[in-house]
Amino acid sequence: MSGRVSTALTLIGNRPRGRYCITGGSKFGAHWLLYPGDPSLYHAQFAVRLAPPDAPLDVVLLAAAQRSSHAARKHMVLAAPCAQPFYLTLAPEAGFGGT
Repeated sequence: MSGRVSTALTLIGNRPRGRYCITGGSKFGAHWLLYPGDPSLYHAQFAVRLAPPDAPLDVVLLAAAQRSSHAARKHMVLAAPCAQPFYLTLAPEAGFGGT
């Protein structure tokens, strides 16, 4: 198992809301997409981007990834793999239902 897949499973397994189906998320500026069930039946709710705690964040890349995920109506999650995983969820201020 690759290091990135192992990290994904660890981070997502620790999500408070439970288990999710995981697929690649490069199309939406993320490392992974999280589905609440079978990806052929559900819309991905989260676009997860790995943010290593020892690496600086590139704000331009972060802004582009956020725009991509929000345009696709997904919450962007920054996940930092450390002893106690840390998550930061970014969503539009007005939600996804606004005009």
